[in-house]
Amino acid sequence: MSFTSGAPTTTGLVVLQAKVGTTVLDDGNLNVTAGLAAPPPPAPGVDVASANPGAVLARGQCLTIALASASASECGDLRIVHPLPSVRTMNRWRSPTLVYSSAQAIGWTSVAANVTLPAGSGVTSVNASLKVDNVTVASGTWGSGQWSPGATRRIALGFSGPAQNVATGVHDYIFEADTGGTGQTMTATGQLVIVDRSTSYFGAGWWLAGLEQWNQNTGVWIGGDGSARLYTLRPGSVAPNRVWGAPSVTYPDTIRETTSGTEFVRQMPDSVWVYFDTQGHHVRTRNSKGHITTFAYDGAGRRSRLFARLRSESQTVAAQDLASFLRRAAGDVGHRDLDGHRDRDVDVRARANARPRDRRLSEHGPRRDIGRPGAWAPRRQPRASQQLSRSFERVSS
Repeated sequence: MSFTSGAPTTTGLVVLQAKVGTTVLDDGNLNVTAGLAAPPPPAPGVDVASANPGAVLARGQCLTIALASASASECGDLRIVHPLPSVRTMNRWRSPTLVYSSAQAIGWTSVAANVTLPAGSGVTSVNASLKVDNVTVASGTWGSGQWSPGATRRIALGFSGPAQNVATGVHDYIFEADTGGTGQTMTATGQLVIVDRSTSYFGAGWWLAGLEQWNQNTGVWIGGDGSARLYTLRPGSVAPNRVWGAPSVTYPDTIRETTSGTEFVRQMPDSVWVYFDTQGHHVRTRNSKGHITTFAYDGAGRRSRLFARLRSESQTVAAQDLASFLRRAAGDVGHRDLDGHRDRDVDVRARANARPRDRRLSEHGPRRDIGRPGAWAPRRQPRASQQLSRSFERVSS
């Protein structure tokens, strides 16, 4: 039996009657809703936009699965965190952390593509290639047994940036898929991100969490965890008040030039400001309370010293060379008495220049007798650092 229905999604009553001649022996009815027509098969082609992040790499949004202690799988890459020796400021222990990424250790990236073959095609194989800046960096072949005419399959090609002379940054690419047996070539274009830390001065794949980089010439920003964004100059921006904007991930993101023209500020939520110099070095961070952490660099652009300040107008309370920072914390920082009140803020550089009779200190701590009123008692740092540094507190009577 067949009948003509109304428009899609409309409902009608279908009545059936069983007759012998003109005599109705039985009847029945049924409400029927007309369904939508079957969608046409997808057009043949290559789709990369829905399968890749493009010029935005947000590590914080990766699927992360815990593995062994201090390690995890993040976006399919191995991530390891390693706490450095702690320092004490404002009566709190603070531990800088190194982060390792297996992908960044070799500058690895991959591009996925959803490939749809023509319906009814006699495909014998699919040959794909990936071109970055018009240079082929990866290719692959998939046999006909892995494909069906008109079906969509996902494939991926990856490569190491340093092995292909592709530097850290955002690059244009072309993904090509050639269907063997039909002679048809399908292409798609997009942008990919390379984060190469194979030559990092912290070690291949290692970086200090929270230490950022920005290149004002290319507009590429790299976060401490390897996240990346591409900032573009806003129309009408003129030096020294230029403003760069990046695609919004979880909040609007901008970098603006200071009126002096010598620094650039990335404004983050909760009134956290990150400052860069003209070379793109992360020179300091200021939080909502006005507390500042300052980074200093040597002539080769490597981070050499870390300064922690209580407020922008206060004295420096911690300063460490990178080499000694990795071995032990810098001695006397953030003095407080047993009641938690501040005893005195010490500039470690000034203390190093003090006369012996004023400080009477050695590498093993004060030489005063412990136990008598007003003496200094060394205290071990939390075990997480695996190193000994000393914080001194007065022993009250």
